[in-house]
Amino acid sequence: MNGFNVILAGENVVFGDYVVYGFDRTSGARRWTFDPQNQSIPGYGAGLYTLTTDGSLIFAGSGSGHAYAINAMDGTLLGS
Repeated sequence: MNGFNVILAGENVVFGDYVVYGFDRTSGARRWTFDPQNQSIPGYGAGLYTLTTDGSLIFAGSGSGHAYAINAMDGTLLGS
């Protein structure tokens, strides 16, 4: 395990490892994975640093100096 926190964001439990994972709060089923490298977005290791949320967005950093605003429902990038 590389990341170090778990947050609740809307209907999801979100866990950071090297990437960011979203799981359904009720069933535990994985809903999405956010990995900038697999989506042709600059940066890497979005789950390595502290995650925070406003309930609908998840905010994450990167070892490359990028910051991400991730949609909590589907794991899509809203900004970087």
